[in-house]
Amino acid sequence: ELVYQDFRVSQFEAGDAEDYVECHNDLIAKSSGKFIDNATSVWHEVFRDESSWPSVILMLSGKGESNWDFEYHTHSFVEALPSSWNGTLVLTDGYFSPRLAGLSAHDVNEKYRSKLEEYLETMDDERIRWID
Repeated sequence: ELVYQDFRVSQFEAGDAEDYVECHNDLIAKSSGKFIDNATSVWHEVFRDESSWPSVILMLSGKGESNWDFEYHTHSFVEALPSSWNGTLVLTDGYFSPRLAGLSAHDVNEKYRSKLEEYLETMDDERIRWID
């Protein structure tokens, strides 16, 4: 069974940003706006019923986006995974793809892959994979 949960983030606010309310005319368009609050709500939805937990989750990390911060936007979110979940979280990003860049970008590719390895070591969770 394939289940699709669409969670789109229009921007990654700085971790110390103030809460805000965004209005269009007299209607509230966004309330709070904190990425981690909204993203954690998605986790609660996905992991609400243990009998239907997903075996694989593919998540766009946000790496390369304005204000993106690994500790705040990715690591803290990943730490909220239920410890009893036995699935795999696959992170990816649209920042740089060494596969599309070709051999001429070898140094950039190596730096990119090294940074991803650093992130994975920091998370220290065998359930996490990062692909380009």
